[in-house]
Amino acid sequence: MKKIHVAMVCVLAGVSIMMTGCKKEEGEIVTLGAEIADGIGDGKVYLDGDGYPSWESSDHLWVNGDEKTLSNITGTRAKVEDVESAENYVAVYPYDAGVSRAGTSVTVNIPRAQTFERTGTNQKIVAPMVAYAERTIVSNTERTTLLFRNVCSLVKVTVTNNSGLPLYVRRIAINSSTRITGNATTTATQGSVTAPTLSSDNNSFYDAVLQFEGEGENIPTGQTKYYYVIVAPLSSANLTVTAYLTYKDNSNVKHDMHRGVKYTSVSLAQSKIAPVTLTVLEIDPENPGNSDNPYIDGHYTVNNTGKQVRFSRGNLQYRKGVTNNIPYEDWRLAINQYDFVGGNSNSTYGNVTTASGSTACHNVIYPGDNSFTRGNWIDLFAWGTGDNPTRCLASDNYSSFTDWGTNNINYYNNRIGRLTPTNITWRTLSQAEWDYLFNSRITSTINNVENARFAKVQVTGIPSVYTGSATSVYGILLFPDVFTWPSSITTMPESINNANASFDSYTLAQFKVLQLEGAVFLPFAGYRTSNPNGQTVTDPNKPGGNSVYPFNYWSSTISEHTVSDHPEYSFAKATRYYGVNSSNILNTNANYRRFFGSSVRLVQDVQ
Repeated sequence: MKKIHVAMVCVLAGVSIMMTGCKKEEGEIVTLGAEIADGIGDGKVYLDGDGYPSWESSDHLWVNGDEKTLSNITGTRAKVEDVESAENYVAVYPYDAGVSRAGTSVTVNIPRAQTFERTGTNQKIVAPMVAYAERTIVSNTERTTLLFRNVCSLVKVTVTNNSGLPLYVRRIAINSSTRITGNATTTATQGSVTAPTLSSDNNSFYDAVLQFEGEGENIPTGQTKYYYVIVAPLSSANLTVTAYLTYKDNSNVKHDMHRGVKYTSVSLAQSKIAPVTLTVLEIDPENPGNSDNPYIDGHYTVNNTGKQVRFSRGNLQYRKGVTNNIPYEDWRLAINQYDFVGGNSNSTYGNVTTASGSTACHNVIYPGDNSFTRGNWIDLFAWGTGDNPTRCLASDNYSSFTDWGTNNINYYNNRIGRLTPTNITWRTLSQAEWDYLFNSRITSTINNVENARFAKVQVTGIPSVYTGSATSVYGILLFPDVFTWPSSITTMPESINNANASFDSYTLAQFKVLQLEGAVFLPFAGYRTSNPNGQTVTDPNKPGGNSVYPFNYWSSTISEHTVSDHPEYSFAKATRYYGVNSSNILNTNANYRRFFGSSVRLVQDVQ
């Protein structure tokens, strides 16, 4: 077969599988031949270093539900040994894409999480192909041919670096208004494979993510590179294509950034390519604008219709005071995910600094001073106080909810050259969304645990602004929907999805690697009660245990729970981690008094 040179293309492959020798009875062992036989421009397979389609020694096939290894590989030709003879065969490439079959109906898995790998100058592409054939006899010799057909399509993302700085691609995400990955059913015949129909349950998804190892792949300034993401064919869908990038400025400081573009009414036939273009324009290191992400890059599904969110970079903070007889108030996101104010003026637990570097950060509200914080940052809020964040007494009115995300929030804490983007809308998760996040999401497998959603961790080596020495911060680490455990961190978590397990420990450097992959950290910041005058902070940075409530994050949901003899003590829903009889519980449906101060972590809907 003549080889045709290609560079980064989608290649439709056919595999001709032949049984040789005398007719075999069912159940006997036969050897099949495998050949990549179809036109290069119509589908996809592996590409070797020169851009040719080829089999690899690591390739495995799914044949009638069994895993089979290719042998005697020579470019496009190979053998499949030890196959049990049958009246008909269904084969899927690669092996782990095969799910089930019922006659000519085959269910395959279109990969949601895809790992980027180069082969020479080309991207190695691995997408499902399917074949079906009935056993045939020609001249008393059994000759059965399987023609593999591609069931997927590709989004070709062109990234051009005109920034004037070296860029590193860390992740490319495709978000769709329809399902594009997961379990899909196709009908295979000897001459064709129909376009797949994705399931409408939790086994299919609205996104596909191409992940890169380490700091990602470098795109030198002035150059262009191409990346392919595997998706199901689309009849008509809205796609948002986002490249998550880092760059280094003249001070050699790495900044997170992203560039995204939305495409409407995209149609993409089976075995075809949809081209999208993303150009990074010139970056002025002295005025990078929104190059520092105000959110964490990971995507998190929060309901069964596939809605996804991104979490803000840190917990919400607020201050209100008077300078030179002029009142002021500021909202900001914590500089780091593990930052929390925690204590009051007599009990300091947190590690939060002001923009000027001072430590005037205590969760104290002074109602006698017209509800000022006296310039101190606070991060524990009564429920629904987006319009009145210093409200803290039980006698105050909490009948309605005003979302904190409606405020003008400073992401960069007045740092020179950091301009706050104006196109980000924040909101608070509902109770049902918190519950889905912790208990129902379909996520990646970590340390042999399927659907790894969270782990209890302590981050060590965090500088404390109060003591000047390193300390540890306890919290819950959320894993995004698509996540690969970084190879540079050899110790994997043991407390996955288990609120009563011990804390896994990671250094600050290791945590930053996890954060780069989209993990969200929710610190144990405790809670504030109303007495005296909203100044009592309880259980900050406690690991849990009997009668300890170190983790309290508000939802936007009202509770129907009331106390008959104290109707002013109305309740709302919070996600709470606490100790009961020495057992640690994570409750996403806790009834919590609205005047108590809890943490707020805002999210942005992924469009």
